[in-house]
Amino acid sequence: MRTLEREITRKSIHFLGILYIPLYLYFGKDITLLVVGFLTMLSFLIEVLRLKFGIDIVPAFVLSPYEIRGWGAHLYFGVASVLLTTLLSFESAIVGVTVGCVGDGFAGIFKSLRTTGLLNAENLGEYLPSLAMFVSSFIVLYFVSMLAVSLDLRVLMISCIAGTIIERKAIKYRDYYLNDNLTVPLVSGLFYQLLS
Repeated sequence: MRTLEREITRKSIHFLGILYIPLYLYFGKDITLLVVGFLTMLSFLIEVLRLKFGIDIVPAFVLSPYEIRGWGAHLYFGVASVLLTTLLSFESAIVGVTVGCVGDGFAGIFKSLRTTGLLNAENLGEYLPSLAMFVSSFIVLYFVSMLAVSLDLRVLMISCIAGTIIERKAIKYRDYYLNDNLTVPLVSGLFYQLLS
């Protein structure tokens, strides 16, 4: 499978995280935490089977090269979703999850466009993934705010910018890089929580 097709397939799965919003909205915090916690534990089990026992449940084309050698992004995103649901308000949690799944998904697709040569806009090509991340996150959350949940749009904009900055910068703790599927949702959600 070509790089762009593979990335679109991977990010299509990434976009399923948006189902978190109706889950939380209609079933509440406890059920959402139960579902997200179960899916995170299932992800952990899948990763242990894959890494320790060589049992591939997730098709290899869904994983990026660094995920093949290490833990899958779905596990990091699950941990972030559990933390957001447990510790933050509903509004902050949906901001974090949306920036993490929608925004990061579009950023990945635009990065793939750039690396395959389909997007060759000189210096602008370097910033299009970040712009796509910010715009897609903000638009989805703007519509969520119009339809279901009241969000402070100024704080929302700052939260989307914070998530975008974190996605662009690799964060290192000691000798380990923190996966952006963990850091982007957490930082976006925390910014919304602290500023609203």
